[in-house]
Amino acid sequence: MPDFRRRFYQRYVSIADGSVGERKDDALERYWAWARFKILPLLDGVSRRASLLELGCGAGNVLAFLAKEGFTSVHGVDISEEMIAIARRRGLSVTCADALDYLAESTERHGAIVALDFIEHFSREELMGLLPAIRERLLPGGVLVVQTPNGQGLFPHQVIYGDVTHMTIFTPESLEQLLRMTGYCDVEVRETGPAPKSLTGRVRSVLWAGIKVATSAVRLIETGKQQKIWTENMLCRSRRDDAGELAARVPEHRPVSPPKATEREVKSAVESVAAERAPAPGVRPRVMLVGQALLDMMMDSYRRALEPHYDVRVVDPYSAFADLEKRFLGPHWGAQVNRAVATLANLAVGDPIALTESRILREASEFAPDVILTDCLDSLSPRIVAGLRRGNPRALLLGLFGDAISNFGRGHFFAAHYDSLFFKDHYIVDKLRSKLRWQNIYYLPQACDRHIHRPVELTEEDRARFGCDVGIFGNGYLYRAECLRPLVGRSVKIWGGGLPRWAEHETAPLFTNHYVAGDEKCRAMLAANIALNPNHYAEIAGTNKRTFELAAIGAFQLTDTPALRDVFDPASEVAMYDSADDMLSQIDYYLARPELRAQMAARAHARAHAEHTYEHRWVAMLHAAGLRPPVDFPVQPESLKVFAA
Repeated sequence: MPDFRRRFYQRYVSIADGSVGERKDDALERYWAWARFKILPLLDGVSRRASLLELGCGAGNVLAFLAKEGFTSVHGVDISEEMIAIARRRGLSVTCADALDYLAESTERHGAIVALDFIEHFSREELMGLLPAIRERLLPGGVLVVQTPNGQGLFPHQVIYGDVTHMTIFTPESLEQLLRMTGYCDVEVRETGPAPKSLTGRVRSVLWAGIKVATSAVRLIETGKQQKIWTENMLCRSRRDDAGELAARVPEHRPVSPPKATEREVKSAVESVAAERAPAPGVRPRVMLVGQALLDMMMDSYRRALEPHYDVRVVDPYSAFADLEKRFLGPHWGAQVNRAVATLANLAVGDPIALTESRILREASEFAPDVILTDCLDSLSPRIVAGLRRGNPRALLLGLFGDAISNFGRGHFFAAHYDSLFFKDHYIVDKLRSKLRWQNIYYLPQACDRHIHRPVELTEEDRARFGCDVGIFGNGYLYRAECLRPLVGRSVKIWGGGLPRWAEHETAPLFTNHYVAGDEKCRAMLAANIALNPNHYAEIAGTNKRTFELAAIGAFQLTDTPALRDVFDPASEVAMYDSADDMLSQIDYYLARPELRAQMAARAHARAHAEHTYEHRWVAMLHAAGLRPPVDFPVQPESLKVFAA
């Protein structure tokens, strides 16, 4: 190392302006809160008992943080005697040495090595020796976490030139290039920036998202390029690339197809995996639900079904301000703020859940679930899914898609690794199995929530408010409006969001513009003589959720759902129509037969609660993975009528 840097490092604390060294208690707590949000998720998958090494540990602020977070074997190295003296006074395990010398002499391997504000102090030539030396001190698959100035930051010069010993500055692209060149893989670069852990942090996060939108727009206009990392510093996680090293050593050979496993071998393998993932006897199993758990949404219903028998934690990836929403904003305004933040994040970095990614991974690591279930297949990036796997290698990771194929959105699940995926449409399953050769996907119909989808006693006020010949609930869009055009002039009420403001349509007066859920949904549908359930045009070979909800409520239902015969009998339980003319004919037929409507509604209600609840679907998913629910769970595999197929 050049002499001028050594001279600076020996007096690094005494010549500084107070910006280095041990932080005061309040500043330290703020830093730890930030690190918990920004740095800790980068260590997902690293055992708390693994050996961790910090290079350039300084006064030990990060070492103290890691120890506080439960890492039991942390050690630091720094060349500054002044810094090491401070760290030792704090009781931390540290060594005063040149990092390259220490790495060359050490024989210990570590689960992770942390180097914050460190690599920028070396020349390119030095880094070509330093980074391979770091790699050699990592265990196979070990993690390297780096923080360094961002040459593409919004105001980069103050951090680039703020220290006379800075030698090399990177952009996200050049940092990834260097790491891959020196034996690392799975390189993941993130912003530093504000952490939404307090009210001030949340406000700063929102303002920062807005600034990035404007700045990104300027760069896009000037260069036609997008940029995601705008903070003055950047964080990077990478992993020791053992596969690349192995490939360099192993001679090329032709792959040999393995012999086909017997049915007995397959069963034995499934049972082995199931036994490995099963919680210890007497321990209440833990389930993490990743999705929006608003009333009457799928994750809310799974939460309600599982909580009596599992420890359940719900993480909403679209709620960047979960605590603020609970304490001050309430569900309505919380949803508005979160929607705005997601829009800003999408514009700024191309990811609507960018602000919640760290929280998802952190909560998963803290909760240590046995099963993770998400219905956000289009939103959870492969990076997040990989992080969930690293942090919870024993957990069963299940994906559930409850929408039509037209709403695949980004389709992140195509590049992510789930243990099993479940879709409600035969067409989707058949397509993915044949085109992608996927075998871990299943057809699984949707369900009803037996706790909230049930018959209720109607009052005269209910009948006056909700009563009509034909009742419908669901959002307004032009295809639905055109399907319902033949009903104009009849007694019809459509509950839910109305048509978009730009849409002019004859059916607009039929929409109440009032969303119904839970108990209110039950009353609205029971007060209608016929609950009409027209399906979306992309419902190809499946059954929508509304089919099960209406049946469970006890309403008489008329629907065009394509796969109705999979789950209900059209002749005796749920009536079915094929065309617009058939819809009108069936409406007139059943309006004239109230007793028949009541009989069919009662049969559909009984079947929905006996075969099609969220408890049934949960057991079907576990059964596909070779697992069983707790013995006191209300549904067991032996009683299932509908399996994941």
